[in-house]
Amino acid sequence: MAYVDYDFYTAIYFGEEIEVKDFPKLEAKARDKIDEITFYRVQKKGLDSFSEFVQTQIKKAVCAQIEYFIELGGTTAVAVNNADTVNIGRTAMKANEFASTALGTDARMICSDARAFLSATGLLYSGIGVV
Repeated sequence: MAYVDYDFYTAIYFGEEIEVKDFPKLEAKARDKIDEITFYRVQKKGLDSFSEFVQTQIKKAVCAQIEYFIELGGTTAVAVNNADTVNIGRTAMKANEFASTALGTDARMICSDARAFLSATGLLYSGIGVV
């Protein structure tokens, strides 16, 4: 079940321009990353079980992650971690000209803005709650 629809992304979040046909795929990939960092709490409980504030923050986090994927040009760790061209001073190298050390890494897959949106929700907490 999608957390964000195209209307929220364009009219409320005012996200980067994206084709309507491409939105479901990017939303699903972004939702997967948000579920991962929230320990699947949203997926398990359902988006509607949270307060309106938390729902909005989750939706904004998904939108930020969608934009992140658009800006970096991919939705996989390899695509995100491998730029097309690397420039160092006046020297430029294409990605296929050198071996990648980023294969299989997931370090840059989560957008910092997405984490910021979720920071006030308690969904990023990985410890044990005290009753």
